[in-house]
Amino acid sequence: MTDTSYRLANLYIAVELSDSDESLANIAQQCGYDVMHPAVVDVAEPATALWHEQPCLCVRLTLSSSALALASAMPDVSTLTCRLSHPAIASYQVLALSELG
Repeated sequence: MTDTSYRLANLYIAVELSDSDESLANIAQQCGYDVMHPAVVDVAEPATALWHEQPCLCVRLTLSSSALALASAMPDVSTLTCRLSHPAIASYQVLALSELG
């Protein structure tokens, strides 16, 4: 029998825009996105958020509890592969991974 329990986490991503006419909210709705890690089983659509008063994108991740149990911890952000694509994104940087609940 396999463990089908999951944990939720928010991934916060700082985004530098190359087009001042674009808003972060539009980027969140229109950008392509993906987050890869063995524990990530689902990636929700990005939304706008604040991380320590800094506007950013937030992606909700569904993580496999069984994969996390093998690692004995939440993934370190350096082990996540995050991809965002939109013509107005000049650069982006993962800020933090925060477990919910």
